[in-house]
Amino acid sequence: MKQTREKDQPQDVALSDRPLTRKQSKKLSQRLLWIDADVLLVSADNPVCQTGVTSAQIQQILSGGTRDWQQIAAPGTWPAGAPSDIRVYVPWRDGGSQLLFGMRAYGPATVAREADAVSAVPRLISAAVVAKYSALRANPGACAVPVDGISPNDATVASGAYPHTQRVYWVTKKKQPKYERTVRRAYEKYLFGTVGDQFLGTVGQRDRLRP
Repeated sequence: MKQTREKDQPQDVALSDRPLTRKQSKKLSQRLLWIDADVLLVSADNPVCQTGVTSAQIQQILSGGTRDWQQIAAPGTWPAGAPSDIRVYVPWRDGGSQLLFGMRAYGPATVAREADAVSAVPRLISAAVVAKYSALRANPGACAVPVDGISPNDATVASGAYPHTQRVYWVTKKKQPKYERTVRRAYEKYLFGTVGDQFLGTVGQRDRLRP
């Protein structure tokens, strides 16, 4: 849970990527901000666009344990003459790569601007681009690979059926001094209003699912 303590923002608030426990709920309140997911993007010409992969296979791809698409694609489905060496692209963030799919570190990979990689993948049959689902919604065209039999789309991500979905919550203390409560409520009026909704949904060149 990441504490937020900006000078012009209410105190004792946080962003959390998991629901509150019963014990935490006694002192804290939460409200859903947005829904997103980690996705693996490939060219529509890549056979795994249709057949999908497992979560374990994604770990192997991102760690460098699997380096050839023909180890994953169904036998005989890889296009004749097309390069099959897996070229992994991971999103840049704060001077380094952003770790997705629960990875602690990536194997051999190219770090790139997320929007650029998402836009380029339809033209690169050997590419495997790791990105957020919201980045794909903002730059459609690539194929979001089904994982564990579930295709990432608005319905499966919103419902949580897709296995790598995340929800981000706005968390506040239930008991606050009157001044802080007044400032927080004013900030929340902006945050959950029309302007805040548009900002949160699109910041970072993404198109997030909002509740």
